[in-house]
Amino acid sequence: NTTLTGKAAVELADKMLKVSHAFGGDAGQLTHAMTEIMSQWGVGTDAIDKFTAAYQLSGISMSELESTMERMGPRLTNLGFTFDETTAMLANFSQAGLNATSIIFGMTMAMRQTGGSKDKLLQDIAEIQDMLASGTAVDKEKATKFAQHLFGTRMASDIMRAAQLGAFNTAEMQAQIAQKAPGAAEGLVDKPLGAQFTTMTPQWATDLEPLGQMFLNV
Repeated sequence: NTTLTGKAAVELADKMLKVSHAFGGDAGQLTHAMTEIMSQWGVGTDAIDKFTAAYQLSGISMSELESTMERMGPRLTNLGFTFDETTAMLANFSQAGLNATSIIFGMTMAMRQTGGSKDKLLQDIAEIQDMLASGTAVDKEKATKFAQHLFGTRMASDIMRAAQLGAFNTAEMQAQIAQKAPGAAEGLVDKPLGAQFTTMTPQWATDLEPLGQMFLNV
């Protein structure tokens, strides 16, 4: 556990209060989880801005990001993923409707099995992606067998779908988060709650439009 003091503690509390007011969730719980994540990953309060940007870009909830990063952090850091890579990858998974926990367990299994590096793991996933992209029945069968060998039968289908959708290619999402993140949490303070719907992904904005209108009309 890490206890923040002074300016860092004030900045953390201020940002998390704004995030809680804007997007929902218990401020105390969100702050506790974020403190653990900052300690675990060795990052500062700019992590909150990155999470806010990831939410706005992909629709992944702040609570889901925090929960997954806190629970799966040791596995992901052991795999060699950075905080920024992981945030972008989870945003991609959420945007594609994928089960992040299942995929991360599968990735861990593959690393144990092969003893390879993160680069080798991503290379294997890219190979599966290429097989699936060919569209032939033979290559699809090869991809399935390869994925089951690497990730186990239970996790293979989720990882194949993630590979097919390009969810492991985090460079674009990382760049978008980096561009949007500076001041993202602070920028929430002056916006009425309903205005947050303009920063969501189109699908989330559509799904939540009735609730947004209710707040806007109060």
